[in-house]
Amino acid sequence: MIVYGRNSIEEALDEGLSLRDITIAKGKEDKFAGLMRKAHEKGVPVKFAPFAQIERDAKTSKHMGIMAELELPPNIIDDPKMDHDWSAYNRLLALDGITDTGNLGAIVRSALLLGVDAIVLPNDNSARITPATIKASAGAIYRQNVIYINSLNRFLLELKDCGFFSYALVGHDATPITSMKFEGKVCLVIGSEREGIRKSVRHNCDEQVSIPTTGKLDSFNASVASAIAMWEVFRHGNK
Repeated sequence: MIVYGRNSIEEALDEGLSLRDITIAKGKEDKFAGLMRKAHEKGVPVKFAPFAQIERDAKTSKHMGIMAELELPPNIIDDPKMDHDWSAYNRLLALDGITDTGNLGAIVRSALLLGVDAIVLPNDNSARITPATIKASAGAIYRQNVIYINSLNRFLLELKDCGFFSYALVGHDATPITSMKFEGKVCLVIGSEREGIRKSVRHNCDEQVSIPTTGKLDSFNASVASAIAMWEVFRHGNK
């Protein structure tokens, strides 16, 4: 995977991720002198290319003159056929229809700060880990477990056998999330701000909850709604 920008690449180096190489725009050597020293210390090759070539390979104009080829960290499990022991977790966040990579990155950042053991996404109709996700996560993507699966409905049924109670966050006409106790093993399910959670997925959740608001708009941004919901679970678990 291609990542770009000073911060994303420095975070990858600091976290000891597997970088195949780093490419810096010709003429920008002084700008990235410190990063080049760090790459040399970690044995990561550094090469140089015209600015236009980096823009073409990175597929963005926001690369700042630097890009790298990255192997995904082991905490990102992008194999939907893999079996998982969900009983090993206590706090899960499932995302249904979150396709914006920036939103996913912001959610990953909040999840790491608020004690979520893993974020679970269906393999279809979900955002992937991209440079935009990495940038929005502010480095959290290298430390937060993210798991892609085949079916959210099957996942939710498996959770019941593992002692989980699942909560679907919906827009209106549901129990206020502020009234929940969130005891035991908890899975929050969040949908997109446009479509919400699919009906079949809501049906397989144990409870539907909503965030109290003024009602002047339809819904929160998905990353904001996720952060509020995760905070409610976090504060009950840390009393």
